[in-house]
Amino acid sequence: MTRPALSFLRACNPARGKPARVPDLPRYLLGAGLARLAVEGHATALVLLALDRTGDARTAGVLLAVLLAPSLVAGPLGGTLLDRVRRRRATYVGALAFLATCIGSLSILLGPRLGAAPILAALLAGCTLTVVSGGLSSLVPDLTRGTPSARAFGLDSIAYSAASVAGPSLAAAVASTLGAAAAVQACAVLVAVGALLVGTLDLPATAPQERRAVGLLRQTGAGLKHMVTVRPLSVVTVGSTLAFVGFGPVALATALVAGTLGHDRSAGGLALSGFAAGALLGSLLVTVLRTPRSSPELLVLGSLAATGVFLGLAGLAPRFDVMVACFALAGLVNGPGLVTTFAIRADCSPAGMRTQIFTTAASLKGAAGAVGAALGGTLAAFGARGLLVTMGSIHVLGALAGLGVALAYRSRRRRAAEAVAAVSGAAESVAAESVAAESVEVEDLR
Repeated sequence: MTRPALSFLRACNPARGKPARVPDLPRYLLGAGLARLAVEGHATALVLLALDRTGDARTAGVLLAVLLAPSLVAGPLGGTLLDRVRRRRATYVGALAFLATCIGSLSILLGPRLGAAPILAALLAGCTLTVVSGGLSSLVPDLTRGTPSARAFGLDSIAYSAASVAGPSLAAAVASTLGAAAAVQACAVLVAVGALLVGTLDLPATAPQERRAVGLLRQTGAGLKHMVTVRPLSVVTVGSTLAFVGFGPVALATALVAGTLGHDRSAGGLALSGFAAGALLGSLLVTVLRTPRSSPELLVLGSLAATGVFLGLAGLAPRFDVMVACFALAGLVNGPGLVTTFAIRADCSPAGMRTQIFTTAASLKGAAGAVGAALGGTLAAFGARGLLVTMGSIHVLGALAGLGVALAYRSRRRRAAEAVAAVSGAAESVAAESVAAESVEVEDLR
């Protein structure tokens, strides 16, 4: 890591000015950052590769949908397995190496027509995407013993956003100079390097009782039930999942709008980098100011709604630089929501379910992104600008859906309290009548 980066990490450490208490944290941030750099950039690289080799936006959308769809099943089951395996470090390294192989093979297998081989490679890659998008973040509490979760996840979110800044731009730059295939291969190399760094982490082994107490499917079901019944988890999961339907076709939409505004399609990566740069700044702000202690899920919903507004404005932008600015503002309001979401998942998840909660949430967002990518390939035929406006509207709908869940929980709690009060009142009435009856009997005996 560079000297400024290490200085920043030390500044954010509770022991200011001293070496980090947990030396694994900088290596984790670098390894996870490189893997996320590849994952954030590979969508842009893959879209450009599909457009170059097939010339069909629908094909690009289908390929992205195939890549994202498997996470719906792989996320919950894979997270449960990661919670149960003893040698977690070897498991994470193997999963990342497999992902690197699948991504790299797409640069060779994709031809003028979308055949079975690239679809299979994208499908297999999609089965391990949640390891990067959710599984790695679940390691933060184990690597930062004694560090407040909000601060630790703030650093993780900053690393996430920093990777997002460089990912699309790196993919677009490599594609414009060396070709889209080279951009896809570069993403594969970055995942492989990230795997090597993750292999250096000191991860504690999972306790035997956590691995064998219940069956795999039963533990998976228990984790899903936990996400549904815990109010903050349920609210942020519903809101962010629906909103991510609107973010699924973002790589395709920015590439098409860039072409509409007189720029090369690869310039669309600049809009994604603007979004990530804004998210980086927003994450820094919320890390310094801390998240609200009461109802932090409402901050997440407000972040989603504001993100949708700016994405919609990006679709109405008259110039390319205005569109990039709107994306940057969308990222700025999205960053605090991301940090708060990570903190909610960690604080509301038991240790034996933490990885599953993270990967399940990531898988739901991945599946939602797959739906959005598939819809984006179809809606693109009706205009790229309209596609961006639709994306923003879906973000606002996601925030409203999350708010509806929060209100439903509040209403159910109020009805439960009223029922308890009614039962208590009835019990007191029966007790009073019983006392009165006993008094009458005593008087009669006298």
